[in-house]
Amino acid sequence: MPGMSPPIEFDLADAVALYLDHCEAEGFAASTLALYRLVLGKFVAFAAHRGSTRTSDLTLDLALVWQRYLRTEHVKAHGSRRGSTSGRLAPHTVHGYCRTLRTFAGWLADYTDRPANPLAKLRPGRLPKKDVKPLSDEEHRRIIESLDPRTATGLRNLALVSVLLDTGLRASELCHLRLADLNLATGEVHVLGGKGAKDRVVALGRRSRDVVVRYVRVFRQAGDVAAEPHAPLFLSHRGRPLKREALARIVDQIGRRAGVAPLYPHRFRHTFGVAYLRAGGDVLTLQRILGHTTLVMVNHYLHLATSDVVARHQAHSPVDRLPNFQAFRRLPRRRKRGRARLVAAEGGAIVVQTETGQLLEVVG
Repeated sequence: MPGMSPPIEFDLADAVALYLDHCEAEGFAASTLALYRLVLGKFVAFAAHRGSTRTSDLTLDLALVWQRYLRTEHVKAHGSRRGSTSGRLAPHTVHGYCRTLRTFAGWLADYTDRPANPLAKLRPGRLPKKDVKPLSDEEHRRIIESLDPRTATGLRNLALVSVLLDTGLRASELCHLRLADLNLATGEVHVLGGKGAKDRVVALGRRSRDVVVRYVRVFRQAGDVAAEPHAPLFLSHRGRPLKREALARIVDQIGRRAGVAPLYPHRFRHTFGVAYLRAGGDVLTLQRILGHTTLVMVNHYLHLATSDVVARHQAHSPVDRLPNFQAFRRLPRRRKRGRARLVAAEGGAIVVQTETGQLLEVVG
């Protein structure tokens, strides 16, 4: 259009560096920045290999070629994960990579005064449905009994498993816990800078709190928490802050010894969500405890919790076990009606569940 200045064009790698600076200034988590740096670095290298080094080269065609490369040719630098038959990227990984690139392209369009995001029509692709597999009571027992609290490693592992099971924390949130984030008298756990930079408070039960107190005071020798408030709660066997990768290995080893596989930190989170609802907890409180911004994931937990109760009842229904009396055979046909039931209400928020099991949040 006449009178409009052309979009700014500069080196693509420099644009990525500017974007990372912007994200850091916005307060993005260190783990998020590291992921963006990895993903966009891979894209810049891929684009440069094809002779595309300028911001004007960031087109939908180039993004689609990269997406196809990720799905079909890209091999992990460090080989495949344990139990995987190839070093290919998982569909969820490719999906996340493409979303990251699309978000960067949107920021770049705003920064360079382009009329629109060139990757607005980039579809990350369909994802296979992930089964939420909570631990059974028997698996709980085997995991707990496989740990020896008389040793430093055994007590640490019992403490971290107890915290994961009792709070539903994410792996990164557990690794970032400091001694001062725990109130050992009340069991309150302050989760600072969770996903989306949101703080929240969760609670430990009496038994979990006792385990953590023993771990801190006996093997950590940190009876006076105020003396070292910023010290991490969980350490590796070398006395270093526990990282997510190390936590995943520890949990995997615990599962293998207990005969529970696969076992990974997020499975404890799933287990907490389902167990909380089975025990009578409401969905709005669970949403806050888990730090979810929507009810999408909570809906999976509710479905599992409800289907478990329904399945148990159907197996032992007293009326179903009666003979097929004549009154049952004369029942009129039911008319199909769309129904929804109230699940939770708090303040101005109301959550209803449709006949299909979907959770809908209505804000007054």
